[in-house]
Amino acid sequence: MFLARGYSFYGGSMDPVVLAGALQLGYATATTDAGGNGERGASFLLHQPERLVDVGERAWHSTASLAKVLASAFYGAAPRASYFTGCGGAGRQGLKAAQRYPADFDGIAVGGIAHDTSHFAFAQMWVWEAAHRSQAHLLPAEKLAALNRAAIRACDARDGTVDGLIADPRDCGFDPAIVRCKAADGADCLTAEQVDTARAIYSPVINPRTKAKIFGPLMPGSELGWASAIAAEQPSSYALDFFKYLVFEDPTWDHTARPLDYDRDLERATRVAASLSAVDPDLTPFVDRGGKLLMFGGWNDTAIPPTANTDYYESVQRRMGSKVVRDSVRLFMVPGMGHCPGPAFGGKTTYEFDPLELLVDWHLHGNSPAKIIARRVVEGRTEREILVCRYPQIAVGDSCRGG
Repeated sequence: MFLARGYSFYGGSMDPVVLAGALQLGYATATTDAGGNGERGASFLLHQPERLVDVGERAWHSTASLAKVLASAFYGAAPRASYFTGCGGAGRQGLKAAQRYPADFDGIAVGGIAHDTSHFAFAQMWVWEAAHRSQAHLLPAEKLAALNRAAIRACDARDGTVDGLIADPRDCGFDPAIVRCKAADGADCLTAEQVDTARAIYSPVINPRTKAKIFGPLMPGSELGWASAIAAEQPSSYALDFFKYLVFEDPTWDHTARPLDYDRDLERATRVAASLSAVDPDLTPFVDRGGKLLMFGGWNDTAIPPTANTDYYESVQRRMGSKVVRDSVRLFMVPGMGHCPGPAFGGKTTYEFDPLELLVDWHLHGNSPAKIIARRVVEGRTEREILVCRYPQIAVGDSCRGG
């Protein structure tokens, strides 16, 4: 069997550790740098529209096609099945493969997706700008902890179980004004300006002219992960590179001197990033040949707002119908989890489960995953096991309800 594992950011270097891991699992494998030649950022894409297509879709198609030919020649038979896994930027790559090259992979397991690349970049800028409107709007780490405690208190029990997790934070309706300072400023309360910052981060990015949602927002319960997005002196390097090298094609672009226009610049960004984005909800060719798409996300994701996962899933359901989606597309949203499962992404607390194992069992044996068990690991030790139900169901105790 053949396994491809996607890359982060815009491509970059080819990681031998990724190849070794797939080989240890018994797969033929291959990878690509998408033309980046070791470059983590997007500077190699400046004035290079064909390279942009490579990063967006062509690199993985060419790699998978050639790798399967080589595997067939070496082993004397074509791979029994071909799979793609990845999270974050790799999630977008997997979706793009299903949309544009449906014969490349039989099963795709992807999470933490930034399927709409241009809109996602605006969301990253929005969160940083919300906290940097003035010195008074900054949210220090101790304030984030107080805000997180208040969000958990307000939202935890809404699913019928008090367990320290928010099953679906979209239904919470949490207002950060609940922790506004009653008197003097302190570590356990927010000033009026800081409440405004939190409200902005909890709100989706909106086009000021059309009032349409662009992307986001971050969710109640995710506050302990906000520091990486708002405490830095500059916005996300992914977003800055996107605007410098792709949208404005100006390496000297300065977001403070030339602020983003969330209407005019959005139109330009959407045109430029068409090959990078993976927004097509019609997966008919992929599904018709027996393809399985397993998606996963964390409700506490602060790198890519988690509704990217639910928004895309629901767009597929509207386009293809509930029955097709039930048979061929599954989404699992993990309460408490950040960007991706596994120790590489979560710091002291991680959430661990194996999407590839679920995918292979589904594709080869027809065992459609109705639920998964995610292990919450704190400093290397399993703290608890968490039931995660097929979206839009949520776990209540030891059963799945709704949806």
